[in-house]
Amino acid sequence: MRMAEESGQSGRWNAYGYIPHSAYLDLENDASAIHCYESLVIPELLQTPAYARAVIAGTIPHARPEQIHTWVHVRLLRQKRVDDLDRPLRLWVVLDESALLRVVGDGEVMREQLERLLDFYIRPHVTVQIFPHHGGAHPGMAGPFTIVRFAEASDRSIVFLEGLTSDLHLDKPSDVERFEVIHERLQARALDPAASRQLITDAIKFHIGAESNGYTHRHVPPAPARPGGA
Repeated sequence: MRMAEESGQSGRWNAYGYIPHSAYLDLENDASAIHCYESLVIPELLQTPAYARAVIAGTIPHARPEQIHTWVHVRLLRQKRVDDLDRPLRLWVVLDESALLRVVGDGEVMREQLERLLDFYIRPHVTVQIFPHHGGAHPGMAGPFTIVRFAEASDRSIVFLEGLTSDLHLDKPSDVERFEVIHERLQARALDPAASRQLITDAIKFHIGAESNGYTHRHVPPAPARPGGA
């Protein structure tokens, strides 16, 4: 929290009103590396606009259409950090296979999202590994987590745990070390990048097949138009 307050980017999201997890977003912007595990959804930094909209609408039922539009916009702004070649973010994601198969939005949204996920395999600073269902029980089953690391040696790494009503930011060295060990074990047991890429390709075929067989899913309403027609 101190780092977020002292950051030159602190408060950069104020113009957008209330933004969930805004303290974490400032830390994320200053990070040199992020290691994370996700069990049910594609990580926010890798989401397409349609997928992000469907996730927000589905997980925050009370969100108003204009809020969803704003939060998706902020999520896309955050993703520029991954594309900043002058200050590349070293992103290492271990993703449970369940996130590939769960239909968020509809089959078309999923197909677009998974194709987008494949695009990250050509980026040397991004690693995506899939933990397959046949991998059995693993330490990540306790829940998703994100480890944020910084370039300055004096800045402690932080573990971010997202909650329904409040979040946790852990910087105690023993806590951070525990999650780093868990992430390393997940890396070791997950599919390697080549096999992970193939599993994502298979999931795309699954969604295409589900659509062709008549599977339907409720569409999320389109985002409202921006003021002035922008």
